[in-house]
Parts: sequence; C-alpha cells; structure tokens
Amino acid sequence: MSLRTNSITGAIPTQLGKLTAITYGMWLYDNSITGAIPTQLGKLTAITYAMSLRTNLITGAIPTQLGKLTAMAGAFWFYDNSITGAIPT
Repeated sequence: MSLRTNSITGAIPTQLGKLTAITYGMWLYDNSITGAIPTQLGKLTAITYAMSLRTNLITGAIPTQLGKLTAMAGAFWFYDNSITGAIPT
C-alpha cells in the first residue's frame, strides 16, 4: 500500500490494522501525518518487505506490537518524526 508523498494530514487510522492482506509493504512517508503509531499496525503480520512512516509529524513511542511483524525482511523507516522512548525489543 503506497500513499507516499501526498498531503495526508491527521492520525493514522486504527482501521489500517484490519488490512491484513497487505503482503509487500506500507508506505505512508512524506506526508503530514500526526499522532502516535497505532498499535493495530502490529496485526499486519503478512508484510514481507518494509513499513515506511518517515518524514511526517508522528509523535510518541514505537508500539511493541510492531515486533509481531517477523516476516518483514526489509526495514522500518521511521526517521524524520518526533518519536520518543526506547526501541522495542
């Protein structure tokens, strides 16, 4: 799913966690997304490549639920945000 480089504003909808058929990746970078990363994104366990939320206005901690994305061989790209706290293990 790619919605990169748009003018998307507001929080990431928790309903995106219901899109469990997404298999390759999720790209929401280069927008104006605000708020925290929803814990529901941890339900996207079929993603095999990457999740990119970089260059937004995201705040808060990285949810520990993202550790369930064990099929992902690529990377998480969360830079250029205001994420705080420890990196989940």
